[in-house]
Order: sequence, then C-alpha cells, then structure tokens
Amino acid sequence: MNADLTLDPSSGPADVVFSAFAIHHLDIASKAALFRSIRACLRPGGLFLLIDVVREEGEDRATFLDRFEGEIRNRWGALAGRDIVEILDHIRTCDFPETDSGIRALARDAGLGECRDTERHGCHQVWCFGVD
Repeated sequence: MNADLTLDPSSGPADVVFSAFAIHHLDIASKAALFRSIRACLRPGGLFLLIDVVREEGEDRATFLDRFEGEIRNRWGALAGRDIVEILDHIRTCDFPETDSGIRALARDAGLGECRDTERHGCHQVWCFGVD
C-alpha cells in the first residue's frame, strides 16, 4: 500500500515508511508533525527509511546552499545549463534541510528508535530508524 502521510497518517499500520528528497521542503514544525505521524503508523519492528539533503553540524542554511550549489556545479555536469539554473532556483527557494543531529532529534522526539544505520554522500544522507 502507498499513502501520503501528510494527508492521512491513519493509513497504517505499516512495516516500512520511505521518504526520499521530500521532507527538506517542510518547515521544522511540519517536519516534527510528519515524524510523529510516521511513528504513529509504524507497527512494532517497522522501519522509517529516509534519504534527504543534510546540512553540516553548525552550518546555517545560506552556507549549506552555497556548498550544495558548488556540489551541483562540480558533479552534475551531464545536465544542461538551463537545468542547473532551474535546480539552483529550486534549492534556494524550497530547500530547508536539517543537520544529522536535527533529523535524529526529530526522530527521537517522535518516539522512533535510534538510527540503525546511516550513510553520507556529499550533501545527501540516508537514515534508518526502527520502532521497538
């Protein structure tokens, strides 16, 4: 079953909730509410798998955006120049990523278990939270 947790958090119980490159668009209060909804719909033993952009610890949003722009310009060379411009406009207006510790705090405050695994690639990170 697929469901939009921002519209219907009662769609559980679920074994796995997966989000990729979406949550960073929400403000902090909406992120906290979403994490609580995710926890509420996961059954015991369930997993929340999150892939998203992440700021460095202590890094403000402006510094992150500059760093991410550099990563995009240096590593996404297969895209046309106009595509890069559109992506950069999007991230500057729509991206509000948290730090790793911020994501972990949202999960902890929502009642999710400790992060079981994580992997970092530049400005992107994977987290896996369980439910006991």
